[in-house]
Amino acid sequence: MTLYPRDEIPKWHAKAVQLCKEGKHRDGIAIATNVVESVRHAMGSKHAALEACLIDLGSMHELVNDIKRADAVFSEALEIRRYAAPKRDPSLIPLLNELGNLRLKAGDYASAEMLTGEKLAIYEDKIGQDHETLVLPLRDVAAVHMAAGRPEEALKLLERGMELS
Repeated sequence: MTLYPRDEIPKWHAKAVQLCKEGKHRDGIAIATNVVESVRHAMGSKHAALEACLIDLGSMHELVNDIKRADAVFSEALEIRRYAAPKRDPSLIPLLNELGNLRLKAGDYASAEMLTGEKLAIYEDKIGQDHETLVLPLRDVAAVHMAAGRPEEALKLLERGMELS
């Protein structure tokens, strides 16, 4: 592992992203991993900059279909976001969505259901239970129910979504 000087971290982060865009994922991931550790060392384990770098690293792992590593990295980013944000804050939604999708792909339906359910609850808290914006989060929870072999529960959510749209 290489720790980059604090003032060079943005340059190395940009390099990691560029390498991934060029299809050089292994090199990009290696540099992005060093960036994450450099940020952690320079700014601490709960800093927003670390969360942002973790999100990029998680996306890189997902690009190469390394779901296990992507899940671990996005989980750490969500932990940082939960530390910084109030409970049921809308800023949690992107990471809940990402992790819910990863866990669904991995067949971890209980965890996927918990994450997509939390996302739906945040939407309901912020905009109410009868808003058309709930259609997508309802569909996401329904997809988990279907994958888990519970089509009746999925159908109820999809019907609720149809009533809202």
